Amino acid sequence: MAYRIDIEITSIRDLNTFTWRKLGAKQPKGIVSKQVIGSSVKVGDSFKVEIEQSLDGIDIVSVIDSKKKTQESNSQSIEIGIKKDKPMPKVTLTPADKKKSKSGSFLKHDKSDRKFDGRRNKNENGGTEKKRPTYLKVSWDKTDALMDSLSVQEKPIAEFLVKGGLPAVRAAIKKQNEEAKASNMPEVTETGLISIAEKLLPQIRKVQWEDRAASALLAGSRCPVRELKSLLASGDPKDESLKEQINNLKSLVKTVVEEQVQQWKANLKQKAENGEIKEALELLASPPDRTAKIEATLLELIVNCTNEKLRDEVEPDHWIEIIEMIASSSLRTKIIVEKIPFDATGATVACAKKFSGFIPSLAPLLGLKIPPPPRVSKNTLIISQ
Repeated sequence: MAYRIDIEITSIRDLNTFTWRKLGAKQPKGIVSKQVIGSSVKVGDSFKVEIEQSLDGIDIVSVIDSKKKTQESNSQSIEIGIKKDKPMPKVTLTPADKKKSKSGSFLKHDKSDRKFDGRRNKNENGGTEKKRPTYLKVSWDKTDALMDSLSVQEKPIAEFLVKGGLPAVRAAIKKQNEEAKASNMPEVTETGLISIAEKLLPQIRKVQWEDRAASALLAGSRCPVRELKSLLASGDPKDESLKEQINNLKSLVKTVVEEQVQQWKANLKQKAENGEIKEALELLASPPDRTAKIEATLLELIVNCTNEKLRDEVEPDHWIEIIEMIASSSLRTKIIVEKIPFDATGATVACAKKFSGFIPSLAPLLGLKIPPPPRVSKNTLIISQ
């Protein structure tokens, strides 16, 4: 069933899609193509749209506010393998918007300049909210240059290759043939179009990679690590023309990761020393890189500050939150809980029972015995170092 909502464009995802969210709220959110909402849309524009809810998510069916909707450029058609004395079938392909940013600048969902502070940041009301992801805004200079150099027959196919690769081309041909069949028009053969697409695809993939890599290097340390690693994984190390960019990306990844890890450690230490144990445990659970390691002295500081916090008079709700975080952290066996705060509802005792198997110091407070480690089989060879 379709219904209407007001949405706001939050970012440019790629050449043909935007990300959106419900106006004035965090949810719902999703992705919409330029073919639905228009090609001259800017980040921050708002629309009234008609949407449909499905198992796959929310789909925008149409734009209700005609003032915001822009008209697309004229469609192109491919004329391949058709005799002159027969009607000309058309594969209607909509070219991408030519108005793209040339700056290669870095686009943020969150407009504030807040520094890295783990998965969550404090909002104005003192609560916490998830840190929104950042995206790389790509300047498609080489891709545009390649598109301009293509012939009239190749350009519409290339537009669909940019949008979704060979599957997008096949889908466009299938749709056009279905429309031609319904209109008693001759259908186009897929072979000729697909052969052109297969010839163009390696060139398009290469220039797209080069544009993304150039924009990532221009953004420098502001570029997300996930984007840099994705570029390194998809780059062809055997291609001599890409070797310099690949080496520069490797150096940038190393620099960015080191900077983020150092900032992460500094924030961890600051939160622990200030007694912000909940925030410190959240940071500990979300390192900027999976290879990040912290020194034993910093771990000891977090453990000592957490133990000291638990010895103080802590509100039951706050105590439960801390226990839940400890149970999912790597420090759970080092934390010593000396008492369970009194709560008339019994929520703290229930929490202690739930996590007594994760935090060994909780079991004695409940009168429970910690189960012994599993026995070692007689056939198991134990080597002492």
